[in-house]
Amino acid sequence: MPPEVPVVSKPAPARIPAIEGLRGVAMTLVFFGHFEALFRGYLPAGGSSARLVEFLAVIGHQGVCFFLVLSGYFVYKSYLDHPSRYAALTVRRIGRLYPPYVAMCCLYVVLCFLSPVHSKIPAGHAGLVYLGLNLLMISSRPLITVAWTIGTLVALYALLPPFWAAVRFERWKPAYRIGLIMVCGALWQYIPKSIPVLDGRVAFVLVGFALYEAVTAGAAFESRGELRGLAILGYGYLLWYAADRGWLSFLHLPKLWDHYTFLAPGIYYACGYVIHNRGRLAALLGQLGLPRLGRISYAYYLCHGLILKSLSMLVLTLRPQTSPSLAIFWFGLPAAYACTLIAGWSWFHVVEVRLAALFIGTPAPLAAVIESLPAARLRQWLPGMPVA
Repeated sequence: MPPEVPVVSKPAPARIPAIEGLRGVAMTLVFFGHFEALFRGYLPAGGSSARLVEFLAVIGHQGVCFFLVLSGYFVYKSYLDHPSRYAALTVRRIGRLYPPYVAMCCLYVVLCFLSPVHSKIPAGHAGLVYLGLNLLMISSRPLITVAWTIGTLVALYALLPPFWAAVRFERWKPAYRIGLIMVCGALWQYIPKSIPVLDGRVAFVLVGFALYEAVTAGAAFESRGELRGLAILGYGYLLWYAADRGWLSFLHLPKLWDHYTFLAPGIYYACGYVIHNRGRLAALLGQLGLPRLGRISYAYYLCHGLILKSLSMLVLTLRPQTSPSLAIFWFGLPAAYACTLIAGWSWFHVVEVRLAALFIGTPAPLAAVIESLPAARLRQWLPGMPVA
């Protein structure tokens, strides 16, 4: 038996402030989307505030799409740049994502026992099944609302790199890789979305894949085209809002042409400019403390829903939604954001960082098992593919 090779830790690549800043903006958009869903009942129906919030909610509820594009880009890049190291990538990323999620699930379970009235957990054996499905992140009634995103990322890191290794994806011609991306995007439209992890927004991971292929093909994302890219993103949000209002019904768009199709080009361009760290957008995102928000974005993502739900219950106790109150919405917005930031910062330092120190330092033999077994088995069944 060959001797075990110790893992030599390499310095992590320098973080790009603009990318961390974009994550900070994205998490803020997610916060607004969830705050709006819980507190919009306090806005006067038909008023100017309600109409403004309806449009801003379109932007807020899709903030997670930026996370998915960035994750798709970097896992795709990491594999194609270093295909022999995919096992270490898988172990490291899952070790960073999954333990904090389990810890948050445990906190939710404790709170459900302390407040049975608000518990989602069924009684008896059904409760054990429910908890098991939540740990697998495939429950149709997730304990944590954002579990579908985390399940998507875990599947992204756990399933795709071994599959790519099995089919020697790095040897495919770029045209074949792009063709597979397009086929997957089309097929995704037909998959029944019976569980949250199959949310339509998952397809934005493919936008990240396509972005990497464009970069390697020579897409420069020069700063002079930045305004056009942002305009495309803005038009995408406007088209989404118009479609929601029924203003585009006369176009008779195909059923598969869903709202996310409007956003994909703009988010593609915005992420492209930020990843290349060029232009005023990247400069702005690298300032104003946004990179610090991006650093705690995963912890924030896990925590903010619980904090917002608690604040909503508190406000409902003190002031039921019997009459509109602009003050509760607009003054409550920054107060709630501050509370969620404190919770996210605390969870990051107290839970996420410590769990990462425990689970990321995985021994080399485990990485070797992950690297060899799935790929070796798949290669017995998958035919060879055309290579460059």
